[in-house]
Amino acid sequence: MEATLAALRVHLPPFEVPKHSINCHHNYIAKENHFGPNVWVTRKRAVRARESDLGIIPGSMGARSFIVRGKGNPESFCSCSHGAGEA
Repeated sequence: MEATLAALRVHLPPFEVPKHSINCHHNYIAKENHFGPNVWVTRKRAVRARESDLGIIPGSMGARSFIVRGKGNPESFCSCSHGAGEA
């Protein structure tokens, strides 16, 4: 996110970043610890939703987007759908 902001600052008038910026990836893999062992988690059509993680669930084609806060549900490997028309 810092690299993106640095690149934007070169081309845009000066701006401030709000207190809470959201760095939310989707469609990726990460090594995490779930139910004891370290495992590779694939989040396809999903974002990480650990307790208190901020996320963005985009709407599709003009529908509203939502800023969400993770619940840390272990049964979902702390994940949730990223929306955008996904079922």
